[in-house]
Amino acid sequence: MNENGAFNEIVDRYDGPKAIFIADRGYESINSFVKVGMKNHKYLIRVKDIHSRTSVLRSFGPFPDAEFDMHVRRTLTTKQTNEIKAHPEIYKFVPKNQRFDFFSTEALILILNVVLYVSKLVMIPTKVLLQI
Repeated sequence: MNENGAFNEIVDRYDGPKAIFIADRGYESINSFVKVGMKNHKYLIRVKDIHSRTSVLRSFGPFPDAEFDMHVRRTLTTKQTNEIKAHPEIYKFVPKNQRFDFFSTEALILILNVVLYVSKLVMIPTKVLLQI
C-alpha cells in the first residue's frame, strides 16, 4: 500500500466527530481531497512546489510567484472534449486509470483554498459539490 492508500484507509476507518487530517508531501491526491471533503472533515496537506513537474497542483494554476491565499474551483471530469481541453481554468481532467472513487455523476466540482506562505504550500478545502 502506498501513502495515498494508507491515508484513504485512515479516513475510511475514522468514525469519530469532525476531524482535521494533517499530512505531509506524498499523501496528496485528488481522490484523497474529495474523500475527506465528502465525509465533511477538513484537511491540511503540504504538497510539492507548484512549479514541480509532478505537483498535483500544477494543473490547477496559474498561481502568483509571491505568497498568496486563493480559492481554486475546478470541475473534475473523465471526458476530454474540445471544450474541456480549451478551458483548463474550469475543468480538471481525471484519467480513468487514476484512482478516483467518486464519479457517480458526470462531473464533480472541487473547490480548494490554496495557500503559499514562506515557500510552503498547503491546501485547505472549502467545499466539494456534486454536480448533477
